[in-house]
Amino acid sequence: MSVLISTSDFVGKYAISSTSLEVVLIQQLMDEVETRWLTNLLGMVEATALLADANANGGVPVLAPYLVIFNALQLEDYCNEWETYSGGLKEMLINVVYAQWYNEKAIQGTTIGLKKINSTNSSNVHGQTFKLKNALNLAVNDYRVIQKYIASNMADYPDYKGMNKKYTSPF
Repeated sequence: MSVLISTSDFVGKYAISSTSLEVVLIQQLMDEVETRWLTNLLGMVEATALLADANANGGVPVLAPYLVIFNALQLEDYCNEWETYSGGLKEMLINVVYAQWYNEKAIQGTTIGLKKINSTNSSNVHGQTFKLKNALNLAVNDYRVIQKYIASNMADYPDYKGMNKKYTSPF
C-alpha cells in the first residue's frame, strides 16, 4: 500500500477517473511507482527508512532529512545564476503515476468523459502525449533537484545509493 500518495491526490489538476475497478488498478500503480522511484532515488536502505518514518506518521515523514526532500525545495545553481525547484517527493510521485496511468491506459480521459483510444497503427496521436511527457519531465526534474540536495548534504543520508534519471523528449 502506497504511503506518500493516495487516490485522493488525483483530484483537479491530476484528475483520474475512479470507477471501482480503476481504483484497484490505480492503487497497484501507485504502490509500484512509489517503491520503484523511491528506491531509484535513494537506494533501498534510505527508501525503506523514509517509508517507515512516513508510515508511522500518517503519510508524512517527520525525521528532518526526509521531511526536507518530502517538501518543496529551491536550490541555487552552482554559479548562483538561477535557482532549481522541486515540488518534493509527493509531487514527483503524483506526476509519474499520472503519466504512466494515461500512457498505459486503453481508455483516455477527456474534458467531456472517456473515449476509447484507436490503434496507434491507424491514427496519429498528434500533441496528445505532450501533457504526459511534460508530467514525466516534471517528475524527473523533482527527482534531480532532490538528488542535487542530497549530494550537498551526504552526511544526512549515509546509505544513499541513488540512480540518475534523464528527461524524455516531448515529441
